Amino acid sequence: MNLGQLRVAVDQRTGIGLDPVAVNHFVAEALDAISAERDWPWLEQARVFTTAAGQDSYPVPSDWARTVSLRVGGREPLYRAASVDDLDYDDPELSAGEPDAFAVFGGQLVLRPVPDRIEVVTHRYQRRERELALDTDEPLLPATFHHAIAELAAALVCRRRGDAREASFAASYGAWRSRMIAEAARQRPKARVRTRGRW
Repeated sequence: MNLGQLRVAVDQRTGIGLDPVAVNHFVAEALDAISAERDWPWLEQARVFTTAAGQDSYPVPSDWARTVSLRVGGREPLYRAASVDDLDYDDPELSAGEPDAFAVFGGQLVLRPVPDRIEVVTHRYQRRERELALDTDEPLLPATFHHAIAELAAALVCRRRGDAREASFAASYGAWRSRMIAEAARQRPKARVRTRGRW
């Protein structure tokens, strides 16, 4: 469903006839809540960038929500520090070399040690959900689960109005959520187990 269809679906569920701008707000709130709940496979993305000697910071993509992993070449993922302050604490001299850790700060991926040569870095991350501005815009969430957005948006409408039907819509969304989780598990292969230094 696109935004216009989602708005109709919410109106049909609630029967309240809210202003379209208000319904759009509830649809956006529902979509944001769904996308932020977990790392969904349909929001996964990978981008490659190249380091430059002496440059420690690189911008995150415009659709970035959170980083899953950074790999330099084909090596093990870099350690993610809690903050750029932790990076600076561990390496106050800003030594140069092959990066083995990173943090996110101010929309930048900060690498330590500071790269001393050109390296290819693979950045795996979760995208932000698409902002629905036009009635023809559709979310990244697979169409199979678009009714989940309408159910959650209807629950949010009822919560705002103190409508007792909120629980019913929330329960319906919960059922859709269970289907999404099952589909996410199906799409992702089981993680390999490493034993004695080998996969």
